[in-house]
Amino acid sequence: MNKTALFAILVLSGNVFAQSKHSLSLPIEKAQNRTEETGRKISAALLGMSRETVTKHQMQDQDSLIRIADSVYYWRWDTLSTAWKNNYKIIDLVYDVKNNPIGYIRQNWNDNSWNNFHKYLMTYNDNNDPTIELEQSWNGSAWFDSTQFVNTYDASFFPTKRLYQTSNGSSWLNQWQYIYAYDANHNQTNRAYQTWNGNTWENKWQYINFFDADNKLITCIYQTWSGNSWLNDWQNVYSYDANNNMANCIEQIWNGSSWENLRQHINSYDTSKNLTLELLQNWNDNTWENSRLDTTTYDVNNNPIKRLTQTWNGSSWENSSQDVYSYGANNKLINKLFQNWNGTGWVDCSQYAYTYNVGNCLTSELLQYRKNNTWVNIWQHTNTYDANNFIKSDSWKYWNLAGTIADGDSTFYFFHMLGINDLTGASESIMVYPNPGRGKFSVTGNSNIRGVEIYDLTGEMIYADHKFDQQTPIDLSGHGKGIYLIKIHTCTKGYCRKIVMQ
Repeated sequence: MNKTALFAILVLSGNVFAQSKHSLSLPIEKAQNRTEETGRKISAALLGMSRETVTKHQMQDQDSLIRIADSVYYWRWDTLSTAWKNNYKIIDLVYDVKNNPIGYIRQNWNDNSWNNFHKYLMTYNDNNDPTIELEQSWNGSAWFDSTQFVNTYDASFFPTKRLYQTSNGSSWLNQWQYIYAYDANHNQTNRAYQTWNGNTWENKWQYINFFDADNKLITCIYQTWSGNSWLNDWQNVYSYDANNNMANCIEQIWNGSSWENLRQHINSYDTSKNLTLELLQNWNDNTWENSRLDTTTYDVNNNPIKRLTQTWNGSSWENSSQDVYSYGANNKLINKLFQNWNGTGWVDCSQYAYTYNVGNCLTSELLQYRKNNTWVNIWQHTNTYDANNFIKSDSWKYWNLAGTIADGDSTFYFFHMLGINDLTGASESIMVYPNPGRGKFSVTGNSNIRGVEIYDLTGEMIYADHKFDQQTPIDLSGHGKGIYLIKIHTCTKGYCRKIVMQ
């Protein structure tokens, strides 16, 4: 799966800012009282879909495609009829010239008909980052403003603020906001959370991050607001080996006057930078004591094949549990088995089973647990794809202890393609040359060209010019040889084709 497709899925369960550049994956995330409505997650998914590209490896011409969602349907599993039942749908999708979704409507099913529920409207900056995410609700006869997110960015398009507001019918009321700060290398040095008390912003918590000269995170401090000052809560201190692998992480807590050790993680790696040993130790007031040891082994393709967990009994390591991995064709994971140690041998506990289609796309993920020497289903996630391996549908099913399906949901995507074969219609007057080329390309022939974007085959945008001047060549000399996808935007349409760097 390419990078943007992965983003479209990941963002369904996280904040829109998960797509932001250089965002930190901090070691501990405090739970926040915040609202991330399903609709905004859908809009982020649609954004990812509209930017998703795939190489048609089944086709000989190897052209690239971009899919644009037309509508999305969602079902829930009805335990009474033991069948799928309408839940809600996304319709009336509208896009801008850069294929960003700028509006759509969610309708819910009331057992007899579809009814308006929410309407979503979005705006973007020149980097295709969302600036306004507006939600409107239906009162039975008209749409009215409900909530909105307002996102701001710095000159390099790194997010600086994410503001959440609700409407009282005549004006927007602040609720909460995130504030971000960066150093000169765009490392995120601060992330703060504030809530609105009706008159002013009140601090709640913040992360402060420090980096070394190689832009590696070396300290992360978490603080809470006392009402008039920031108070230390905890910090993590990181160190790295010669290959820039994280070798040590010390967790510390604040005792009111100084930092006290709590636990530490010591990591070891093989020559391929695979994590092989993870040692956890606890602090007992004056020394480190062993607690847990994880040992991972790999096959010749650097796939993990076993992860052994042992605990310290005071004098030696004792087996606790292990994960065993199996692979099929193309190094695809087909089984992940979890076992516990009963004192004399390994006992199966649970397992994941995976299946794939001929294009190596995941078609099924099944979780089972072991009961009375039999594997019993817990849940299953399935996907279907079209001939170009774009996902068409996915579903989740959950089983109860009686062995019947107790819950589930499914989704079906209706979409169309952009960029099939060479440019057509208005694109016949557009030329990209030389193609193949050795670094510099020119785009000419249509006076309405407004912008150009170029993506590699992972879906990552490597070039963008939204004030395009046809007299200035596109310089890709800093990128490697291979096939790239160029998107050309006119006043009314967007066109796509491949270019080859020799």
